[in-house]
Amino acid sequence: MELNYTVHDTHLLVRASGDYEPSRAFEVIENILKHCRAGGIDRVLIDGLDLCGSPSVGHRFALGERGAEALGGAFRIAVVTPPDIHLPSKILQNTANNRGGNVFSTTDMAEACAFLGIECPQRS
Repeated sequence: MELNYTVHDTHLLVRASGDYEPSRAFEVIENILKHCRAGGIDRVLIDGLDLCGSPSVGHRFALGERGAEALGGAFRIAVVTPPDIHLPSKILQNTANNRGGNVFSTTDMAEACAFLGIECPQRS
């Protein structure tokens, strides 16, 4: 899984591509915290539209828990994934939000950007 972090004036853009690696997903949480604190920003767009594979329901739950624990409600996070990865039950979103997080998950980049109040990034 390749991860690319870009700090913008209004948000942090995280681009994830390649084969999904559950073990690296927790690394993303730590890097979000580091980049947002350094840049003084509180909005995060995770563009996972180029990811392949699918995390288990248990892993999504654990990721939501860990994300809420580390990031809390101080950050507004939108996660965009392709339809074959996104679950309609939104377990990651619901788990994080039920524990004080502020997460929105979707398959639609425009919805994610509207949630964050940012312009949609160019995709190549």
